[in-house]
Amino acid sequence: MKFKRLLIVLASITLFACVFVGCKKVESIDVLKKDMPQLVYVQGSELNLSSGKLTADIKGEKVEIPLDDDSVTISGYDKNKLGEQILTITYEEKTTTIKITVVPRVVIEKIETNYFVGEAFNYAKGNLLITNDDGTNFSVPMNDETVTINGFSSETANTALPVTAKYEKDGVSYTQEFTVTIHEIDTVEFKAPNKREYQNHESALDVAGGYISLKNADQSFIRYQVLTTDMVSGFDVSEATLEHRETPLTQTLTVNFLGKTKTYDIQIRFSDLSLIRLRASELKNLTFTSAGVPNGCTETMGDNALEAMEVYFDMTDSDKSKVTATELQTLVKVSATYGLDVWKKAFASYKDAFYLQDGGLYWDCSDFEKTKAVYARLVAKDPVIYEDSLILTRMATDFASTVIVPANSDDEDDITVGGILSAVYSTEVMDEFAGQLNLMVTLYESLKDVDKDWTSADLQTTYKTNVENAWVILRETDYTNIRYRNLYTIVSKWREKDDFFEILYDYYYDETKLENGKVDLSKISAFKDFRLPGQLETLYTCLYNAKMQVEYMINGYQYKSEEFLFYYEKALKLQQSILSSGSAMEKDLYKRL
Repeated sequence: MKFKRLLIVLASITLFACVFVGCKKVESIDVLKKDMPQLVYVQGSELNLSSGKLTADIKGEKVEIPLDDDSVTISGYDKNKLGEQILTITYEEKTTTIKITVVPRVVIEKIETNYFVGEAFNYAKGNLLITNDDGTNFSVPMNDETVTINGFSSETANTALPVTAKYEKDGVSYTQEFTVTIHEIDTVEFKAPNKREYQNHESALDVAGGYISLKNADQSFIRYQVLTTDMVSGFDVSEATLEHRETPLTQTLTVNFLGKTKTYDIQIRFSDLSLIRLRASELKNLTFTSAGVPNGCTETMGDNALEAMEVYFDMTDSDKSKVTATELQTLVKVSATYGLDVWKKAFASYKDAFYLQDGGLYWDCSDFEKTKAVYARLVAKDPVIYEDSLILTRMATDFASTVIVPANSDDEDDITVGGILSAVYSTEVMDEFAGQLNLMVTLYESLKDVDKDWTSADLQTTYKTNVENAWVILRETDYTNIRYRNLYTIVSKWREKDDFFEILYDYYYDETKLENGKVDLSKISAFKDFRLPGQLETLYTCLYNAKMQVEYMINGYQYKSEEFLFYYEKALKLQQSILSSGSAMEKDLYKRL
């Protein structure tokens, strides 16, 4: 009874299979992309079709059949043959194909296979591509700690040197052999780096742009090696000293690569920054107790400090930023105090023309020849007065608040750089002095040849050219303001009879008389801006001083009534003197001017 039931069940299964498969004709088969089995195999591995499926088209119905089903036949696989292979899949007399790939366990990729004698193996280039049993892979760089290279030697040339790469990790070890070529060096070419000039504070060698080129005999292999600092020897900026400030030190550097050497020269100059640092270090122990030059500061030290500040002002902002605040403060304080002392001594050498006293400037010029000599020196641009003052006046601006000696109490002020250097005249002011001296000298010389006992007739004849040259000088001068009036007074006093302007007034007063007896005062009027003749000048001065006292009173400044009265009374006496006993020209000019 049980046997009959079993037969019935088997018959039912057979009938079911016949209905859905066997009994219906298979029209086509295919392996869809989503149903592909393992497609990559390590050489020597067996096929693994467990993940693949075959889709059969049976009368419009899609039926999936495992690829490892006994009813499916696979052919065309050779586990030992590398490369792509086409597998043929057969089912119910229908066929289809799939492509698989057989690969080595380890593939060497992108490695360096050409070397020159003496070169080390290049671990930085290339990697190992390792395939797992399931067809997946991973890449390991040649310089990874899991990789070792055996058999490489570049001591001698070799056209096919066998080398083995070994991967070993977690008990798994794979090896792969490859070959490299070792070439003899036949030709060496060299290009020096772009930078050949250095300042001695630049401690880093710059090899940018430099390379060495190696070639084998037939030039089938060329190595361009960019220079690195470890290939270059002989670089030492400390060899440059102060004497190499103007004429740089020539230093020969040697490039060594694979036993081949080349050389190139560089120039090292003792730099502005190094000079600043050197001078600051020489002055750092000086102490300041007053506004004067610090004790122990020699002339050489002071001159060096001034030179260092001149260099500092010409430096780039980048180099200036490398000077420490302490170094800069030391240089500023020494150069300011020493420079001021030197400048004052140089300025004092001009005392025959002008001098400083109680903070004010005074003119001397009592001797024409000495004044002329001072002018010649100014025109020659005395370096202390001109070059040093440029440094000092700039320090007075840029480092005005730098304290030289701090105040001892609240009642005192700090002694500062700006405070002490305010006494220094700028080069523009010195040029102004030179211009004034030039006016005085040339003006005096225009009438120097006029005899002390001249007459009006002499002026109109013998000295006509002299007088008219003097007029041209006055006409073209810029010094017409009343504050320059003393310059013309000095010029006049250089003449024995203090008669310089008397000559001009006499000449033009007579020359400009018209036929009707009236006088053209156009030129005469111009002279009043410089000086008046005789008593008129003294009268002018008295009136001016009295007027200034009135203006002080009106504007709320300190007013001295006694000075006003003094000048006013003196002016009245001069007025009477001119009108009663003055020359005809003085009387006429008084009325007209």
